[in-house]
Amino acid sequence: MVVLSPGGDKLGDSGRIGFPATPAEIDAFLGLIRSTAPRLGPSDLDALRARLQAP
Repeated sequence: MVVLSPGGDKLGDSGRIGFPATPAEIDAFLGLIRSTAPRLGPSDLDALRARLQAP
């Protein structure tokens, strides 16, 4: 996954992680989101983590 700015500049990427499934992958993905989407707050990130960990 790559996160782009509205102008098409690369803001960050998830490396070789496709869908984050393991705890380490989820942590890395949330780090990417945290650094590229500053408007998301802790509750948003907690909700995202919960959805990624759901069976």
